[in-house]
Amino acid sequence: MSPPREPVIVEDKVKGVVIIDGVRVWGFVDDRLGECLHTRIYSERYDAYFCAADNAWFERACGDESCEFCRDRPAHPFDGALDEPNMRP
Repeated sequence: MSPPREPVIVEDKVKGVVIIDGVRVWGFVDDRLGECLHTRIYSERYDAYFCAADNAWFERACGDESCEFCRDRPAHPFDGALDEPNMRP
């Protein structure tokens, strides 16, 4: 099995947006690499870091059904609505 392909990641620090293979995420690229040695990306929507190459979250959801960040978080970042076109003007 081949390793995951490193996605094309473009960060606009002024707007606070990261574009990953054309998918817009409100957040930022972290200065540190993840345990997988890929880029860590922070999602403001889910208040969590994820790996775009592995399509995996770095931390588990909290499990609180009333948590605005975790209750709708998909099992894998790109399984759900990571693309956030209408969150900001």
